[in-house]
Amino acid sequence: MADVKTTNQHRDVPYHQGAETSVLGGLMLDNDRWDEVAPLLIPTDFYLYVNQLIYREIERLVSAGYPIDLITLSESLERRGLLERCGGFAYLAEMSKNTPSAANIVAYAEIVRECSRARQLMKLGSSLYQQAALLQPSNGKGISTLKQVTDSLIEQGEKELFNLAQQNVPQTCLSITTQASDVMTWLESVAGGAGVTGVPTGFAELDAKTCGWQDGNLILIGARPSMGKTALAVGHALAALYGCPVDRTVQFYSMEMPAAQLMLRLMSILARVPLTRLRSGNLTSHDLELVCGAVGMLSQWENRFLIDDTSYQTPATLRTSVR
Repeated sequence: MADVKTTNQHRDVPYHQGAETSVLGGLMLDNDRWDEVAPLLIPTDFYLYVNQLIYREIERLVSAGYPIDLITLSESLERRGLLERCGGFAYLAEMSKNTPSAANIVAYAEIVRECSRARQLMKLGSSLYQQAALLQPSNGKGISTLKQVTDSLIEQGEKELFNLAQQNVPQTCLSITTQASDVMTWLESVAGGAGVTGVPTGFAELDAKTCGWQDGNLILIGARPSMGKTALAVGHALAALYGCPVDRTVQFYSMEMPAAQLMLRLMSILARVPLTRLRSGNLTSHDLELVCGAVGMLSQWENRFLIDDTSYQTPATLRTSVR
């Protein structure tokens, strides 16, 4: 019989042997609880390898439509040459004996899952620590190289943390009645409006077709270089600023154009002075008055219009910045 007792090597690792065996024993008692446990756990969520093997075998049997109990599970494991690796019949019998009911199986599964997430956090932290410890300036790396590597490590950490957080997002199905009720509530809130229910685009014809940018939309602007994509995006941002409540903020991310160039475009649009005249400095006194007026408008938006011209952006860094 394999040794499945708690030893000193497990002492500092987040896991709960009682919860793990109660999940497995509960499934042997009540096969119908599988549909509640399966969305919560995968085999590697179990810390003890023998429990991983048993859970994986239960998963295989359920998928094949076979019933699960002490006898069927042990026979299946034995046919596959896994019974002794899983602690033998005695270990399965002990689990079954020590689990009088499957009533709390979901709570036990949640304990197993959270212990697994804690172990993954420990593993991620250890990995990042080891990689960061190698970044010594004395290794001959320049500042730019060090920054690139540290940025990459931060991005890696954020990505792994995001994936870990997503594991805890519940998967739910909404009834059509709930959806209809939500839509009716939304319709009542926008009834009698001007027809633009989302964020204004700045173009009347486009607003007429889209009713503005809607929540959850991903808008892509495609064109060849120097065709005015950035100018169009700036126009959309200004329209959003004008059309949204004053407590809303517009964030503009530009990975190609520096903030100073974006400010010139903003001033050109607001002052209605051609961009070429602003760039060349060939301005009349009237142009200067218009530009000063535009600067005054921009100063009022200090906390409402934010520009980030960081050239190195990733989905993870964007999420962090927005938060």
